[in-house]
Amino acid sequence: MRRFASLLSVGCAAFTIMASANGIVHAATIEKIIHNFANATGKFPMTGPVVDTSTGAFYGTTWQGGANGDGVIYQLLPPTPPATKWTYSVIYNSPFAHTFLAATGGVVYVSTDGIAVNAGGGGSNNCGVIASLTPLGSATGEWTETNLYSFKCVADGAFPKGPLTIDSQGALYGTAYTGGTHCAKFGGCGTVFKLAPAPTPGKPWIFSVLYHFQGGPAGQAPNDGVIFDNSGNLYGSAAFDYPSPKSLIFKLTPPSGGGEWTESVLSRFYPTSNCYSGGPLAIDANGALYGTFSAYGSPAYSACNDTKNEYVFQLAPSKSDPNVWTKTVIRTFTNSNLPGGYELPAPLTVDAGGNVYGATLIGGTLGGGTAFVLKPRPGVSGKWNYTALFDFRVPSSKSPNPSATGSYPNGGLVLDSAGNLYGTTQAGGGGGRGAVFQLTP
Repeated sequence: MRRFASLLSVGCAAFTIMASANGIVHAATIEKIIHNFANATGKFPMTGPVVDTSTGAFYGTTWQGGANGDGVIYQLLPPTPPATKWTYSVIYNSPFAHTFLAATGGVVYVSTDGIAVNAGGGGSNNCGVIASLTPLGSATGEWTETNLYSFKCVADGAFPKGPLTIDSQGALYGTAYTGGTHCAKFGGCGTVFKLAPAPTPGKPWIFSVLYHFQGGPAGQAPNDGVIFDNSGNLYGSAAFDYPSPKSLIFKLTPPSGGGEWTESVLSRFYPTSNCYSGGPLAIDANGALYGTFSAYGSPAYSACNDTKNEYVFQLAPSKSDPNVWTKTVIRTFTNSNLPGGYELPAPLTVDAGGNVYGATLIGGTLGGGTAFVLKPRPGVSGKWNYTALFDFRVPSSKSPNPSATGSYPNGGLVLDSAGNLYGTTQAGGGGGRGAVFQLTP
């Protein structure tokens, strides 16, 4: 929310391309707005869309608008040919602040850190909850909310942050920012948790802590969820030597028997300014990780003091020794680099060919942010081609229709099987309240 206010105050599948010598090219991409946000049904989307791959539906949150003015959780259903219009509906009013969504099988799962808009939404201790939203069958209206777990602010963790990951059995995995069994000075170092459906339908879900962070060089304050590799290991980011602004990427390996998972620190980041390694990580078919090192989402909510620190990185295991990981900066972004823009909201998206898609919140040739793809250069290790797919326009206070293209893409890009990309902007659109867009190469 503070990010949106600050922007207003300052003026506010694969693509076939030819690479230039310096690795920067522009692609001819067509944008289509599939939804314009408005006051009555939610305005100013908080993050990019979450996709239920079993149904093709998009879900997301807004931080204002709706029946109570406090924002909504919405659903966007793709058109059924020959229809071309997406169907937007509000499935929940007065959502939790700091809400993250996951969806599968027509059910939406909600993680909130306890700062709830609706009464009691943070659980009995206001330490955060995991809840589900289920449709009403043939009826229309708000979906049914069911509280699956309320955090206790003790050994289980407190204030879940970051998106949830769903495994093939329907279990949910996530990170709690504080709580746990260490770091009493800071209210706990945080945890990685699992919440699984009960074997008997209708019974309470089963909560377990996979790992209690130790603090110091081992890390604490996980903030961005976790992702799986093909072997069942989990990866995420956390702070270390807290409260100094340092971050690390960790790996959790499941135990052969009972007990906690084992943590390995894969890489450390030592910022010289307000830059942080953050946001959900992405992973490719070979097990390499991708992430951003940026000011976006940092406590300062401002551009890095040294903007040359903003970059997209790859973290890959060695073929000869899987315990050795190498970090490679595959693209640097600065506020003077017009083709790139700056401030990199996560997550990134990696397609089957190993191409990496993302967005910059602001900057670019039109000032309102960019959508981009990074492609590894054939036969050149560590070198990537950058392609600016689309430049968003800065809103104009002189026009009642600030930017029909949308302005300031504030989340990751979703890639469909046809090579189309989808995302949200937190401003602009037909009504100036943000938009959901589609980009077609």
